[in-house]
Amino acid sequence: MLVVDDDQSVCDTVRMLLEGNGYEVKTCLTAESAVRACKRNAFHIVLLDIKMPHVSGTDLLCQLRQADGNMGVIMMTAYPNVATAAESMRAGGRDYITKPFTEQQLLDAVGRLCGEMGLVYSSEKDLIELVGHRIRDHRQQRRMTLQQLSERAGITASQLSQVELGKSAPSIWTVARVSSALGIRLSKLLEDL
Repeated sequence: MLVVDDDQSVCDTVRMLLEGNGYEVKTCLTAESAVRACKRNAFHIVLLDIKMPHVSGTDLLCQLRQADGNMGVIMMTAYPNVATAAESMRAGGRDYITKPFTEQQLLDAVGRLCGEMGLVYSSEKDLIELVGHRIRDHRQQRRMTLQQLSERAGITASQLSQVELGKSAPSIWTVARVSSALGIRLSKLLEDL
């Protein structure tokens, strides 16, 4: 994880809390150092202050997304309002927490994002749902109906629907057929699981 805040004490506190819960954390005090860090390293999650000197957090978020579009971002602010929350989400932030926050609020936000990104699994059900969501997302990106994908993959629409909803665990053979029908490599579909 990367923590970006111009306040050293915030960086130190967040790093200490996260490292105490098993996360690897790097901190940056400036927008420039954060951009450099993201170009050199892949971070799964970035915790980003909205109010930074010389650049807004949302502008910095856009720069970080250019370096790595796959990172999850949690925006932090001591000045919460609906406009900044909405702007943060439009820029690609996945969550928004208000400073000062408790350790539990921080861990809950990070845990939610880790779960959404498939970085941790609390059960087999979570993994099955994640695979289903990935299949559905790729199908929708290609503007395919459920019926079209089922015909291309050679499986029933009912079976595909159950897989996409995470109600049925697909066999590896089924996932391979679906990925082929989507025109993507199986490894791409299962990347970072």
